[in-house]
Amino acid sequence: MESDFNNNIDNSGFSPVSEPQQGKSKKGLFIGIGAVAAAVCAAGVAVYNSGMFQKAMISPIIENTVKPDRFMETIQMTPDTMKAYTFDISGEYQGQSISLEYSMDTATKALSLDADVKISGTNLNGTLASDGQTVKLQIPQIMGSDSFFFDTTKENDGFIVSLLENQGIDLSKSNTYLNGAESDYSVVYERLSVAWKNTLNKLEYEKAEKKEFTVDGVTSECQGYKYAYNTDVINMFIDEIVSAFSGYEETADAYLSAVANLSRDTDSPKSFNEAISKLRESAKEAHNMDISFYVYKNALSGIVINDKDENKVREIDFLGGNVRMDNFKVISDGKTVFEKKGKTEGTQETAEYFVEDMQIFKRSYDYSNGDLKFSSDGFELNGKIEKQDGGFKLDVNSVKIGDEELDVNGVISLKKGATIKTVDESGEKYDVGTMKKDDFVKLYSKWDLSALSALMS
Repeated sequence: MESDFNNNIDNSGFSPVSEPQQGKSKKGLFIGIGAVAAAVCAAGVAVYNSGMFQKAMISPIIENTVKPDRFMETIQMTPDTMKAYTFDISGEYQGQSISLEYSMDTATKALSLDADVKISGTNLNGTLASDGQTVKLQIPQIMGSDSFFFDTTKENDGFIVSLLENQGIDLSKSNTYLNGAESDYSVVYERLSVAWKNTLNKLEYEKAEKKEFTVDGVTSECQGYKYAYNTDVINMFIDEIVSAFSGYEETADAYLSAVANLSRDTDSPKSFNEAISKLRESAKEAHNMDISFYVYKNALSGIVINDKDENKVREIDFLGGNVRMDNFKVISDGKTVFEKKGKTEGTQETAEYFVEDMQIFKRSYDYSNGDLKFSSDGFELNGKIEKQDGGFKLDVNSVKIGDEELDVNGVISLKKGATIKTVDESGEKYDVGTMKKDDFVKLYSKWDLSALSALMS
């Protein structure tokens, strides 16, 4: 049997989860989607490691399983988009408006956030910009042509620095907050992909008994493959996570510390090492499971998770449609706990999601003209969506809550390419890092706070 599984070419893996509790619709959504996405990745392992497929057949099996529908194709981002992009969101409601534009270039570590708010005839706008070393802020209606700056490359002990530190925000790591996750994301992401592969390459696979699955209305016996999931498997992956973050621990530390301090959650890890320790503790509680997965017509037909500790069996059935994951369901001990029902009529694509028998979300998309509709628990959004360079653009035409239709319209846009905004430095420039309390009080007294007061009221 070992020779059946010696072609370690490429793979990925997952961590099984339990079914949702009664009444926890949102939890059910996350669990259902997470279980399917994770288990699909795991199923790739057997395909990649078993000797029954040639290398040329491996990619189509995985791609055919997770192939996106028309809507997901529209909103997919290209890898190049994440290297330099611009994200815009704007909206209007009853004469009030807000506009935000975030732009990032990972190559230069430059970014900017531009905001514009208009409420009750009052306008307030501002720009936050960073070049990777210095962070700058300007709000013209309050500061005029003056601006703040903060140099992250030097020691800073000013009044504002201390004030924010007391709130759990370390300004010395501001560029790590602003730039770190973006510039490090692609490297760590690729490393984590390899981490999955390295972990799953170490597992042992064997054939499982054939099992009947129904795909596209046809019931067939499908060949299965399985591997054992336990504490050792989790610890192997944790070891790989540590390797993946090597050299990027500072970025992880900065974010974990900020989240823990701002959330006031005493159980939240404040450093990467603490997070790893908590993961290892959690791994001790892992159940012993057998994970089996099955193939039909060059794509997955089902996954069975046998929890030997709880004596429970969970199953994911891929029922097919225009794409294999158009219709699928998550079953626990014979009961369907999560389900997606999808269909395409003409150019109208519909997807409905259910937790047990309750519909929690519905999406309708006409790929001929971009008409889009979301509905969930008394909420409804209508608009048009189109693909644009490296991203997408969504125009929101109407929003309905219950029986009330709101006069709302807006735009959400993501596109490749950065449009970094800059701060007007023609006025006085104040160093946040060294500013004392008396200096700040004097500066505060000369600001025009009328616009801010009007907005606050």
